[in-house]
Amino acid sequence: MDKRSTHWADVLNWLQTVVDSCKTQEQALTCERLIKNFHRFYERRIGHREAWDLTREMESKLWKIGDWKLKDKIKNL
Repeated sequence: MDKRSTHWADVLNWLQTVVDSCKTQEQALTCERLIKNFHRFYERRIGHREAWDLTREMESKLWKIGDWKLKDKIKNL
């Protein structure tokens, strides 16, 4: 995203690159937040279901990386 594009497809490609580079639990949690921000910003533009369908595969990859007990602890804080 050299040009700082705000088009949803460009952001989705950048997000896929970030998710593919995740190796640790902390990185997976950060990527999960990025995906939630993507949903919050683009759901109105491309549709709720479409946004979730586009990121479903990325989220499942993050679930394999992270220990989501840590995520639950952060939510409780």
